[in-house]
Amino acid sequence: MEIASAVLSIVVILAPSLKAWVDSVSYRNRVQARAALIRAQRGQGDDDGSGQQFGKRRQSRA
Repeated sequence: MEIASAVLSIVVILAPSLKAWVDSVSYRNRVQARAALIRAQRGQGDDDGSGQQFGKRRQSRA
């Protein structure tokens, strides 16, 4: 029973940071989806973004 209470207390302590992490991941997913929609609307939808690093600028294709 003591082990269960220890695990429960650790979960309670880590819950706010875990929630913040999940919120951050969901925000990034929403932004990425919104960017994909904007690229598709502009006619650049052929690029699926694979192999790209987030936060890095793409070089122009000219």
